[in-house]
Amino acid sequence: MTAHPLDTIIQTGNPVSKGDLKDYARKTFLADNAAHVANTDLAGTLFVLCPVSTGLGLFVYDSTDTISAQDVAAGVLRSNDDRVYKRDVLAAEDIQGLVLAAITGAGGLDAAHISAGDANTLLGRNDTGSGASLSTGNLVALLDGFLGGASWRTASAAFDASKVRALPENRWSGYATSYVLMADGRVRAAGIGTASANGIESGNSADRFMAVGTEGGAPVFSKIWSGGAQCYALDENGHLWSMGRNQEGQLGLGDTVNRPSFNEIEFFRINGLTVVDVALGLESSASERGATFAVFLASNGKAYFTGINDLGQAGVGTLTAATAPVVWGSSHTAGGVTNIDKVWAFCSSNNGVVLVSRSNGDVLGAGYDAFGAMGLGSGPVSRQTPAKLTAVSNVVQVASNGATIAYRVNDGTLKIGGLGSSGERGDGTTDTKTTPDYSLQTVSLGGACLDVQMHPTNTNGFVAAIVETAIGERTLKMWGANSSGQLGTGDTTLRVVPYETVDAWNGTVDEVFIGGGDQTASVFVKVGQSLYSVGYNGNRNLVRSGTGTSNAASFGLVSGLRGAIEGVHCPGYSTRGSLFVKTDQAVFAGGPNWNGKLGIGASQDILVSTLQEIETPNPTTINPIYTPPEFTVATLPSADAYGKGVQVFVSDETGGAVTAFTDGTNWRRVTDRVIVS
Repeated sequence: MTAHPLDTIIQTGNPVSKGDLKDYARKTFLADNAAHVANTDLAGTLFVLCPVSTGLGLFVYDSTDTISAQDVAAGVLRSNDDRVYKRDVLAAEDIQGLVLAAITGAGGLDAAHISAGDANTLLGRNDTGSGASLSTGNLVALLDGFLGGASWRTASAAFDASKVRALPENRWSGYATSYVLMADGRVRAAGIGTASANGIESGNSADRFMAVGTEGGAPVFSKIWSGGAQCYALDENGHLWSMGRNQEGQLGLGDTVNRPSFNEIEFFRINGLTVVDVALGLESSASERGATFAVFLASNGKAYFTGINDLGQAGVGTLTAATAPVVWGSSHTAGGVTNIDKVWAFCSSNNGVVLVSRSNGDVLGAGYDAFGAMGLGSGPVSRQTPAKLTAVSNVVQVASNGATIAYRVNDGTLKIGGLGSSGERGDGTTDTKTTPDYSLQTVSLGGACLDVQMHPTNTNGFVAAIVETAIGERTLKMWGANSSGQLGTGDTTLRVVPYETVDAWNGTVDEVFIGGGDQTASVFVKVGQSLYSVGYNGNRNLVRSGTGTSNAASFGLVSGLRGAIEGVHCPGYSTRGSLFVKTDQAVFAGGPNWNGKLGIGASQDILVSTLQEIETPNPTTINPIYTPPEFTVATLPSADAYGKGVQVFVSDETGGAVTAFTDGTNWRRVTDRVIVS
């Protein structure tokens, strides 16, 4: 290709004019006929479609001012000013919503035909015939040829909840952004957009699940992990990508810049590695940070750390944060600890801990050993160099709130160390001393421990364990704090030894999930194809119709579920803990809808007491099974806090239960428009 003067301009860093940019695109296309660069100048706006890294990028320039060459070269995303911005073209909605805006004058392609001339100008082609009208279908076919096949259309279909492949791998996540993995291998996000956590660079919230873009390729993802403010995704080749909030460098991309799109953590591919597992240090407080650090288990049997390292959890002998992956345990063993087969990460308040198990059964830990939870005979201490745990080995699962750690051993025993002020250690005490017993306690369960979960805060903690008895029955036992009735004991009295919960089901317990926050915890138990809940319900967190907003100290059935359960995820912190359930039919959500994080098509912070199927991003689509949230007259939120037309169900209205709507000032009964009283 013949060099154009703009190539030199970009290299020297001099300004470039709008005319130069347009001319560059035109001459580049004519010179190499690559069928991937085109330009048009419609309605005073310049659109240039050109290569960006290994993908395609759309540059939009709508100012008469000069722009910096660095902006052109790097494709800096700047959607809030009159300079230049770029978005990767990796999906049909990108093309229809951005490129076609140049020829339709709107945000997308409507039913009207567009001229072949306009399409050819945009696409740099001339094979549709002079003067002929071009239908939507023909344009799609033209784009197929332009972009090299139909692969660009894989994410173009309207969102269908039945086509969600999986929820996040981790059972709990903080903050207020939700993520789902689609069957086509792409990720969609809903909820708050702070730090572009939901893929929207402007920071706007999304009340429906919208596609998250990728930079530098079109990977097909197979697993995702949610921090609640960022997301990590593993592609089918074992390469790891990340997006969202990055103020601590936790995305592993070499900087602290937030990312609205997935970027590959190239360290692993460059070093010939794939990623096997991910563990996130999730904050449970009212923080926007979500995961403040992350640990990645790689195919070479080593762990790699990125993010905040204020307590030595990186295991490198310093407290220096890592914005790109560093090998974990390098201060313990030159080149890092090897033969690792499992990683765990915990972050609560000021307690950051990383634990790993090795193939020989050894367990090593680094970070803040606040209350002797590692059983090493001392604390509190910041362990910047990983230490081998001498009181436990052959660990298959770890649960922690940062101050107390539970270790499930491969022989079914459960050992716990650390803080026990709420009875979390299960040893019959509520040790509140500043220097508690540094040994690990073996918890008496009356059977083999199959699963252990811990409330993700470091105060008012409690433990839930699934125990298999000698005759093969699986029961749920819990102990610790019980201020919201979360132990399912029928009261709010804490328990200092394991208590077999009063169940409301027939069958054995399969899984247990914990959501919410300090003193606001909700517990969900899977039994067969049913889900039961207990505990905090101030924001209808238990998703049980008919319970209002009162806490429940006894288990009850979660409402609105249909299909065979395939996954459960509990996003949100404090009083804003919500519930997602994937079945073989769809994905459902319930609880508080802060900033639209349930993805049910309602942007208001409504409370959903019956599981709703997550919505399509088509605002004209009506969910046929939608049930409005339920309130009593006394608990109705202020009507002026909602947009006009929002509906609720009032269970104790005069004359009987009724659906009501807001006119922007008052709640009115739909039957006669009388104000609810």
